[in-house]
Amino acid sequence: MPTPPAFGPDRKLAQLCRRHGLPDGAGARYLPLLERSARQRADLRLRVVDFVDRELGKLAQQRAKARRACALRNEACLRAVAPLLHKWLPERGDSGLDLHWPR
Repeated sequence: MPTPPAFGPDRKLAQLCRRHGLPDGAGARYLPLLERSARQRADLRLRVVDFVDRELGKLAQQRAKARRACALRNEACLRAVAPLLHKWLPERGDSGLDLHWPR
């Protein structure tokens, strides 16, 4: 029976980041903690991995919430500006396309 691969802190961190839809570098601050845990007993290492997993989950939720808030602000801005933009009247001039506001 093949032996399981040795615990690789960087590999584990990348795996946890991907699990939460984060880029691999998002959890870089936890790498030293995972490196120290690699030298500990398996039960302690598992507790550290669980902690990092929870923290990355929180980070992913925060980022998702921020993206939703940004999308809502963008939509509100577009809704506010759209009526103004649709009042533009394109007119062809001698030197190309000129945009004029209606009077």
